[in-house]
Amino acid sequence: MSEPNTPTSRGRRSKTATAVPESAGGRPAPRFRIFILDTGWTSPAAQVIRDNFEMIRSFQDGDPLYVLSPEQSRDIVKRHPQFIGKDPVLIVRDMHRSGPRDGGEYHGFHLNLGLIQKPVRALHALQEFLRFLSLHHDSPNIEKDIKDRLHKDGFLGTIEVIREGAKDAMGA
Repeated sequence: MSEPNTPTSRGRRSKTATAVPESAGGRPAPRFRIFILDTGWTSPAAQVIRDNFEMIRSFQDGDPLYVLSPEQSRDIVKRHPQFIGKDPVLIVRDMHRSGPRDGGEYHGFHLNLGLIQKPVRALHALQEFLRFLSLHHDSPNIEKDIKDRLHKDGFLGTIEVIREGAKDAMGA
């Protein structure tokens, strides 16, 4: 795995479904910031993440990926107890959220992989999550896509759209 709190990146696809903010170099700015939060790394789901880290990196599509240390993860969980018992968690912050920012609130979603105790099911959920992220990367409203697709397909409670109170979680 990469060092804690160290971004990794891969090449970006050249889709242009929506207007995309540009970075200082004229390249498209990353759509998402992806964080892996785990306070202990001892659950079956944590093992699935470790065993499939390269797969996760291959789907990050140029978006920075941060692996938080157990200490950093515990600090976030202390400030946001809704994560207790749900880690490891893949947190995705949407940097291109279209429309009003609802008073500057954080927009994104997360996969509560720790809710899944069987490794095969955790792997399937991770694969579905990465597939969804890849297919909907350029969606103008990925939060709506999540509500329409993933909640309907039985991931209710595993993937949550997050806004309120999560702004501090990822250092916004």
